[in-house]
Amino acid sequence: MSDSVYRKSLYRKPAKGKVFGVCAGLAEYFGWESWKVRLITIIAAFLTGFWLVFIAYMVAFFVLEPAPRNQSDSETKTENNSRFNDRLDEVKQTFHSKTHSSQVSLEEVSTRLTQLKKKVERMEAHVTSGRFELEREFRRMAD
Repeated sequence: MSDSVYRKSLYRKPAKGKVFGVCAGLAEYFGWESWKVRLITIIAAFLTGFWLVFIAYMVAFFVLEPAPRNQSDSETKTENNSRFNDRLDEVKQTFHSKTHSSQVSLEEVSTRLTQLKKKVERMEAHVTSGRFELEREFRRMAD
């Protein structure tokens, strides 16, 4: 065979993935959409038991290399770094980014709840006021 034959390689796609990019890498390799691979993974987890799919996912995470951004990235990679340390750093980075986005979301939810609380307090003050009772009596008399 000639060298011009295109050969696909199976990589993880952390930038496109939700959790470590395993499903995104499989989807790109097979030419599917990522959501389909994720759905298959979730269904497999329910049908075969969570632990079996979890172990397979973790094995894929450690075995598959992340997709190189370009040729120079893959060529400049040092061999001194162990695969485990690379993966550990990636896990820390993934969960740190998820935690940070959760904190931002929590702050937004807290602000929104504070605004809603103030709105409910104003409505409650209006409904329990004497003016509300008076206006309600006038509306009853008008009907």
